[in-house]
Amino acid sequence: MHGALIWPSQYQKFLQNTVAEFHFTLTHWSIGGKAGGVDAYTTDIVNILVLIHPPPTIVSPRKCKVCKGTLRLRRSLSLEGGI
Repeated sequence: MHGALIWPSQYQKFLQNTVAEFHFTLTHWSIGGKAGGVDAYTTDIVNILVLIHPPPTIVSPRKCKVCKGTLRLRRSLSLEGGI
């Protein structure tokens, strides 16, 4: 990504199998009295620094041939079915 922003919905996709450093703020509120009170916490991510990128995914040539054959089969079935 090299400095590009990542949307929160994409965090898992881009950060899976990485080693990253997170900078965040932690906010604490104590609601109610000391006896029986409730503690509330929130966090906001400020910065994510990827230290080690994930290893590249390698697709074997055998799997590519199977995928191409499957695509051809699906196309022929959809043409015969009138879709």
